[in-house]
Amino acid sequence: METNLYLISGLLFITVALTIEGLWNWWLSTSSQEAKRMIKRLTIVEEKNDKNALNNTLLKERNYSKIMYLHLFLEKIPGLKKLDLQLQESGLLWQIDKYIAITLLFILVGFLSIFIPIINFNIAIVIGFLSGWLPYLYILKARARRLRDFNNQLPEVADLIGRSLRAGHAFSATIQMVASEMADPIASEFRLLSDEINYGVPFIQALQNLAKRIPLTDLRYLVIAVLIQRETGGNLAELMSNLSSLMRQRIKLAREVKTLSAEGRISAWILTLLPIVVLLFLSIFNPEYVRQFTNDPAVIELTLLSLSMMCVGGLWMRKIINIRN
Repeated sequence: METNLYLISGLLFITVALTIEGLWNWWLSTSSQEAKRMIKRLTIVEEKNDKNALNNTLLKERNYSKIMYLHLFLEKIPGLKKLDLQLQESGLLWQIDKYIAITLLFILVGFLSIFIPIINFNIAIVIGFLSGWLPYLYILKARARRLRDFNNQLPEVADLIGRSLRAGHAFSATIQMVASEMADPIASEFRLLSDEINYGVPFIQALQNLAKRIPLTDLRYLVIAVLIQRETGGNLAELMSNLSSLMRQRIKLAREVKTLSAEGRISAWILTLLPIVVLLFLSIFNPEYVRQFTNDPAVIELTLLSLSMMCVGGLWMRKIINIRN
């Protein structure tokens, strides 16, 4: 029991410390005098430039934290580079340190929400562990939504490029036209592409950077078509027209699959979340019943087994309905 109390105290201390540090960093970056002066200077610069001006990611490297020693520490942890890439792809203005602080906070809240009413350490640990995955699932959801919106805009971009080339515009001017006339998220990415080219990044490298930032098959088709045309020649406008038609057919097929699998996906979500919601409801309104129910070791083992089977079933259904792009 003393070990559990020490563990809880340690987790509580770490979470509170990281939360205070995150709030302090947020205040320094938004409400301090230095931050206000910086925002005022940037506003003056933006007013002098075009509304679709330079993206700040060209001017500085992306750090894991605004605190340098924390950035250097996090930089040594394997796997965070992929997580940081997913954060960029999601479009969220998060850094790694903010994600870690939010995750620890969710773990603590999930743990205490079960441990306080029913006083069962094992189940509280499981719920806390599962709660810690919620911020990551939110990132994946935001990333999937942004990539879906980007993919839905690609056929219009291909048509716009084709029309612009037929009108006699250069390809660099066409990129700027896409950045100014299209909506986000595709406008911001093509704006960054245009800025990279203007700042001296080789054209081929800039297109490859675009394909790396947005891991979509249709976008890779577009980039490869442009690169091949620059090497071998040909009618790029006609190629963009054919590519636009292909993209629309792929999007149509993906939507048909999503429609046909909607009932199964909704059923999976209901069956997965229903036991968790019922457990939380009972732990709040009838904690004595839940406490008696969870004192049996066999019940705990069956609960863990059920959670494992639910996770396997969810991954299996996702594998079935996910068509490889």
